Amino acid sequence: MKAAIVRSARRVVLLVDSSKFDEETLVSFASLEDIDALITDSAPTGALAAAFADADVEVVIA
Repeated sequence: MKAAIVRSARRVVLLVDSSKFDEETLVSFASLEDIDALITDSAPTGALAAAFADADVEVVIA
């Protein structure tokens, strides 16, 4: 159900504070390719930054 909602959205924005970077969870609602923008308090680094760049996710530092 959640994936269908994400696919039907015009724009998908992920709001995440940087303390959540590199944490693994058992819950997912979308793949990186489904995300249009990430709003966060600090830029991701390393492999995570590369993954966002490869998926063409706009990163906005608030």
